[in-house]
Parts: sequence; C-alpha cells; structure tokens
Amino acid sequence: MPSISFDENTEYQECLQSLQFPNMHRRRDQIETALRKTNKWLWNHDDYRKWEQEGGLLWISGKPGSGKSVLAKSIQHRFRHKSNTDWSFCSWFYTSRDLEIGVRHSFMLRAIMYQILFMNKDAFLAIRPHYRDQQSHSRGQIELWSQAVLQKALVGLSRDTCMRPTIIVIDGFDESDSEPSCRAAVLDMFHELYHRPGRTRIILLSRHLPEIEKQSQGFFKILMEGCNERDINDVIRHGINELSSAWGRRLTSTQPPKTSAMGEPQTEVSDPTLRKIESYLRNNSSGVILWVRLVFREIETDFKRRTGFTEEELWRAIESLPLELESLYAHSLRRLSKSMSPEEEATAKEIFAWIVVSPNIEALQLPQLREAMALSKFIPGEDYSTKLLQDRKTLLMQTPNGELDWNHFRNIVYEHCGPLVEFVPLISQSPYEEDSRLVQSSSDISSMTAQLIHQTVDVFLRDPSRSGSWFIDQQEVERKIANISHGYLGIGKSSRPTPKRLMADQLINSHIHGHFGALKKNFSNVMSTPFELLAMDEYQRLRPLASFALATISRLNSYQHSVVEALELIDNKLKIEDRLVTYCMPDLLFTPPALGTSLKRITREPSSRGETWR
Repeated sequence: MPSISFDENTEYQECLQSLQFPNMHRRRDQIETALRKTNKWLWNHDDYRKWEQEGGLLWISGKPGSGKSVLAKSIQHRFRHKSNTDWSFCSWFYTSRDLEIGVRHSFMLRAIMYQILFMNKDAFLAIRPHYRDQQSHSRGQIELWSQAVLQKALVGLSRDTCMRPTIIVIDGFDESDSEPSCRAAVLDMFHELYHRPGRTRIILLSRHLPEIEKQSQGFFKILMEGCNERDINDVIRHGINELSSAWGRRLTSTQPPKTSAMGEPQTEVSDPTLRKIESYLRNNSSGVILWVRLVFREIETDFKRRTGFTEEELWRAIESLPLELESLYAHSLRRLSKSMSPEEEATAKEIFAWIVVSPNIEALQLPQLREAMALSKFIPGEDYSTKLLQDRKTLLMQTPNGELDWNHFRNIVYEHCGPLVEFVPLISQSPYEEDSRLVQSSSDISSMTAQLIHQTVDVFLRDPSRSGSWFIDQQEVERKIANISHGYLGIGKSSRPTPKRLMADQLINSHIHGHFGALKKNFSNVMSTPFELLAMDEYQRLRPLASFALATISRLNSYQHSVVEALELIDNKLKIEDRLVTYCMPDLLFTPPALGTSLKRITREPSSRGETWR
C-alpha cells in the first residue's frame, strides 16, 4: 500500500473535515452505562454466536424502553476493549429528539465514513475519487455529501482490499427518517455491505419495523423480550435495595422508627413486602426495563413529598401505577399538576420546553438550565442585567441554610418535572472521537446535562392529544427562546442590515476596541494570564447561556451577518462586562471550525473583523 504524501495527507484531513459535524456522538454519549452484570445474555445467545462465526447482519428488536440503546452501548464497550481482535468498530445512534442530525441517514453515513477513515488512513485512497468528484460539483454547497453518494462510496470501500474488517452498530433505526424509499435504500446498502465476505458485519437495533421484516431474509434475529428477563430482575433487585435504603433513611430522619415484635427498631421494609413488590414488578414489566425504573422513581418522588408512609401505603402506591409507559407518563404529569400551584406548573412547563428543544441546539447543562429558569421570571422588555439575573439564580440554588448547592437546584428540577427528566454526566472527548478517552465527571454535578428520560417522553410531550395541557409546540418554543436569546445577548432581531445598523456597527467597533484597548494596557503589566482569556472566561461565567443563545439565533437566522450588525448597544442597555466580547462571539459561531476545534476552543482566540486579539 503506497504511503500518503504530505499533499495527500492534507487532502485526507480535508476529507475528514467535510465528513465531521458538531456533536457527532452526543446521543451515544448521553446513554447511560448498563448496570454491572446486565446484558451478558447476548454473548451466549445462539443467533449472536452464529453471527459472530458467520458474519452478516444481526437484527435486535424490542419494545420501547426494553434497553436496546443501553445494549448497543454494551456491545460497543465489548468490542472496543477486545485486545485480541483485528476488527475495527464504528457506531451510530439515531434519535428523533434531534429533528435534523438525529434522524437523517446522511448524517449516519457521514459519521460511519468518518470513523472508518479516521481509524484507517489508507482507506482514503478508495474514497478519494468520490471526494474529488463531490468537490468539483459542490459549487460552494454547505453540505458536500449526499446520501446517495455516501452509500455508493461506502459500498465501494467495502469491496476494496484497503478496508479493514469492520463491525458497524446502528441503534434506533426506528427513529430515523421514515420516508420508505430512504429506509429501503439504507437497508439495501446494508445488504451489499455484509455480502462482502468477512469484511463488514452489522448489528442493527430497533423496534419491530415491517420495513426491516420485509428485507430481513438472511438476517440473524433476536427479540429482546424474553432475553432480557435476567437484566430486568437485576434492575428490580437494584431498585429494591435502593428503596429499602431510602426507606430506612426516611424513617430515621422524619419519625421515630417503628418497633418490631422483638422490640428492635424497624428501619427497613419487611422482607415479605419486598418479595411481594419484586414479584409484582417482575410479572408486570413485559420486558420493558424503563417501566421498572419509572416505578421506582415515582416511589422515590413520593418519599420526598410525603411523610408518614406505611408499608401498606407503599404497596398500594406501586400497585396503583399504570402498566403502560404512556399511561405512566400521563399519571406523572397529573400528579405534578395536583401538587403544584399554577405558577409552579408554569415553571415546570418552561423547564420541559427548554429540555425538549435543547437537542436541536446544544446540550443543556445545569448552569444553563438555571440561567434559563431565571430568565423565565423576566417580563417582556425587562433588562437582562447581570445583577438581577444573579439574584434570581441565587434563589434557585440557595438551601434553607443559605448555602449555594447544585444538588439543591437539581432537586428543584425533579420537584417540578418528576421522574420524566434526568441528569447525565458530561462526557468530554478530544476532537477525534474514536481516539479519545472518555472522561465522565460524576463528581462535578454542575457539568451534568439535562435530558428527558426516554425518547418516548419526547414524542408524548409533542403530541397534544396525549399530553394535553403539557403539550410542547416545538416552533412556538423555539421562537420564544430565540426572543430570549436576542435580549440575553443584546442582539437585535432584524433580519437585514440597515444604514442605521451599519452605523451602529461602526460605533460598536469603536466602543469595544476603545474599552478593550484601555483595559488591556492597564492590566498587561500586572497579569500573567492573557487579558483576552480572562475577559472571555468572565463573560462565559456571567452569561453561561451565551453559547446556547448564539446557537439558537444562528439556527433560526438566515442572514448571518445581521446578527453582528444588529447588536443593540447604542442605547447603552448592557453593562460593559456583559458586552465586552459579545461582539466577536457571533462571528466565531458562524466561522466553520477547523478539524480539531470546538466553539469553546475558538472563543479562547477571539477575532473581530480579521483582527486577532492575542
């Protein structure tokens, strides 16, 4: 195999960059890790072993909430950590929560192609003709690769000797673009890929889909229901242990412990009651792990709201919960409505709205969600001053003892949204996802990301016939958040530049550069850290929602330059600390990042109209 020269290497890097897109693996990284000892059944399943020996396509299907995505992540972990294999591994996790990247087949194909090329530079030689052809015909198009071209390129690559043996795992195919011709084309491509002897193997996870069934001749098939009984039992036992511990903590903290017949304090649920609960959950789970988890979370919510719980009331509370997921969602929302004031319910709906739309914009971490909740308290036209924002944010974190605690804020969110939201650890990666070490920061609660507990909750909330008064209108919410984002950043909402705006642009340049130059001159002799980095860090500290707000505006604004030229600073509404680097951030957002960069990294090297501040 000929080595790649410098010029070819440059072209290879540019090809990778054309395939890469922001948050390529966000959905994968947001999926929780399986409980220890769960999902082990798959490795001994007859059809899995046949697939492992013979190759081809393995289709794993199951009900919503049966644990397919967690299983897909377990498969990924198993192959990534196999030391005695020459196989490469790549994956894609569809999600309908992200209405663009998460459902389109072209993004799946770009991600798969990117991973293959990143792990095997020599494979670029087989792709290069397609890349060059696309470049010559793109004519400045933002999206270089079409689904048809990507499919053709991937099939061609699978035939080439430079292609390493590769395992491709695709999760959530049922959440992909449901256009029949698109899905059929992807399934046809899968057939072509795995028919190349020994070179490509595929694992496809989804709900039961007629489209797959029609084209499933030659597939190995596994149905989750029945196979995951042991996993469900493990989840139930884990939940029972947590329930028993929580019961003991609750009794000792809220009331004198009950006394058993032997005269000793009874700080745990009795064994007969626990066995009764365990049997009930096992018999009614119907293969749906999510239902079991939600039952335990509902009871946990009850524990936090009520005192004086008896074992009989505990049993009745569990027995009264609906057996179907959607009915359980509706039950949770009804209970929230009954337990909250109208103002609290309005706040809960605001939280749900921000969380529902966030996958289309940017991950919503705790500081950003707290900022959003504080902003929801402002009335239209009110000045988003740093002082007022800080006062309202403090109230959201302040414990009864006056301390500021992220756990306290997280509990406030749970009190408003019940068991339908969760917080997952932030997973940081290098720009080269397949080469990076994943780092989960479970101790830093503030870095956790808010999300709905399952995709079916998202579907439920978007359907007015199901969610009723809790219905979330995607477009209406996006418009509202866009308006908030403009005010939050001090950015005007006009879509086209006007002479007045252009004049404002000149004034902004003068104003910002004047203040910045003076500050830099005064502090340059006494500060070891570059002033620009401190200014940006301070801005991001004062405005933690800035990146989210800018992403919202850029997504909805077709005139990129107008965001900069419409900055409403003439009226002097914002303080200098609020606006010092606001001016450069939209330019940075709209500059396509080079391979290996991110918005956070770019904002540490701000530029304004070509002038670099270093």
